[in-house]
Amino acid sequence: MLIEHADAGTRQRLEAGLRARGYDTLACPGPDQRDGCPLLGQTICPAVAQADVVVTGLADDGPGRVVATTIRYHYPDRPLLIEAGPGVRRNLDPTLHGHLVERLEVDDIAAMAEAMG
Repeated sequence: MLIEHADAGTRQRLEAGLRARGYDTLACPGPDQRDGCPLLGQTICPAVAQADVVVTGLADDGPGRVVATTIRYHYPDRPLLIEAGPGVRRNLDPTLHGHLVERLEVDDIAAMAEAMG
């Protein structure tokens, strides 16, 4: 499971909670000016490629919206959960709307992972 979130505290909370439930996790802080992000170039991301589920809290800014849209494009069948408040929802590609939650919580993520098999 890949946890993408710019906030280190949120990312660590989600990782710890999911690991405590037995999930293997990877973490990504999202695109930054130093390292960039392959998804911003609309190419394959190795971390997304190896994840069974992608959870992202990056959709609240322009680059994060590109990341979420590119994940959906390259991995249309990959379970994707996106943290997006009402203001963010208006700016997202409509294909992402079925994957939105107000706030990422361990219980919701685990329920989605369990529902997929």
